Amino acid sequence: MLDCDSEEEFLDCSMSITSKWSEPAVSYFERELQSDIIKHAGKWLLEEFDGLYDPYSGITNNLSESYNAVLKQENDWKELHVLLTCMFSVFISCKTLIILRL
Repeated sequence: MLDCDSEEEFLDCSMSITSKWSEPAVSYFERELQSDIIKHAGKWLLEEFDGLYDPYSGITNNLSESYNAVLKQENDWKELHVLLTCMFSVFISCKTLIILRL
């Protein structure tokens, strides 16, 4: 569904696919996911941003997954206070900018 080229195609595709789902699954999808996909995550929206949508692998989150892995490794997989998480984000952003400038 996320690979549809337009909102109309997404709605047609989602109707076809959700017709095979259980009622609780359809209800959850319609209540929690469908409008967010239409407003924020459809291919037709993401293609406007360079590098966010890959025509071969689709919608990718490799950067966020890599960032998450670094964060967890550096913290030995323990919970972090939100302030420490924010400070780590700033630290990584600064290091990334320095690397990019080299």
